[in-house]
Amino acid sequence: MGAAGPGDRPAPIRRVRLRNFRSIAWCDVELRNPTVLVGPNATGKSNFLDGLQFIRDALDSRLDYALRTRGGLDVVRRKSGGHPTHLTLRIDLTSPESGDASYVFEIAAGSGGAYRVKEEICMVSFPTPCDFHRRDDEIEFGGFAGQSTLRAPASDDLFLPRAGEQFKHVLDLLLGITVYAFDPVAMRQPQPPEPYEALARDGHNLGSVLRKHPSDRVNDYLSAIVPGVERVEGAHTGGYDTFRFKQDVEGQKHPWTFPAASMSDGTLRALAVLVALLTDSAQRPSLVAIEEIEAGLHPAAAGVLWDALLEASRCSQVIVSTHSPDLLDRDDLEGASLLGVSIQDGRTTVGSPAEVDLQVLREQLCTAGELMRQARLQPEQSDADAPPRQEMFRFPDRVAH
Repeated sequence: MGAAGPGDRPAPIRRVRLRNFRSIAWCDVELRNPTVLVGPNATGKSNFLDGLQFIRDALDSRLDYALRTRGGLDVVRRKSGGHPTHLTLRIDLTSPESGDASYVFEIAAGSGGAYRVKEEICMVSFPTPCDFHRRDDEIEFGGFAGQSTLRAPASDDLFLPRAGEQFKHVLDLLLGITVYAFDPVAMRQPQPPEPYEALARDGHNLGSVLRKHPSDRVNDYLSAIVPGVERVEGAHTGGYDTFRFKQDVEGQKHPWTFPAASMSDGTLRALAVLVALLTDSAQRPSLVAIEEIEAGLHPAAAGVLWDALLEASRCSQVIVSTHSPDLLDRDDLEGASLLGVSIQDGRTTVGSPAEVDLQVLREQLCTAGELMRQARLQPEQSDADAPPRQEMFRFPDRVAH
């Protein structure tokens, strides 16, 4: 398919640390581009990805919205037998606009579902090193002046969205995180036209996106994944947006047109994955994450899907989760791009595979798919290695106040 080969790919989000988020007691992982989460069903891959989406939702709307849409703090935070556990999320980033940067916040849980933002820090190193440090309702600024008029938001909301131009690039990168969980039922339904260019998380506005951004690359890959499909195109009918497929039919000179409602779940998911990865728009996510990327597809399509993923990683950071060894049967899949996910006693562990497995991949003794079929690629990190809470808020080059 002419996919992009190995080389430098932008990876603005380089490290993620989660503490007491859903089933994850603690994780500290480095991200590559692409990154592949591997592990059986129900181990917590979706929980890790939702940690990224949770940060985006909390910044894009309000923290209260991010919690309510997930069932409240008691659902989001990891359950504990004693005092309610606090929830901490940290992302370390690198970009030309902000240099090395970090963002972390902690939500303190109270009784009866109450909560408050206990601590929040954002640091950037470029063009001028600066930071803010919020503790409850007090904020300190470092590295620049003129922020004395800014006040902390309500105790149940985050400060970064109003922190000022110095932190805008960090905010934009975090708002560009999109974790997709496609719903074929929603995609089949005609939708009122939407002004937004970005594909919705469940794919329900696929018709609007295809109308505004038809893509030859999407058609090329879709034809390779679904034999007989020549192309897909957006359509506007009766005041609603939808899409239709042009498909070759035996004995017919010209392709026949089939509506979205007549296509299989696997075909619709494949289309949505390709649109999420390859559509070029002004609202292209900075990080594209797709759950169970191979769901509903024939194993023979895995190679084509991987080529599309590599091509997309030239423009956006890409994370996918999978439990399909067929997707991992690649000689060009580096062990550093893999994160194993496992669960024991209700606790999810996310981390790099064991060194012995990484060495097997480096020496190309077998593929990652073959290791997965042997129930290997398990994460090496364990929850017993969780550092003290203050490690989440420790920075090597803190700006002097």
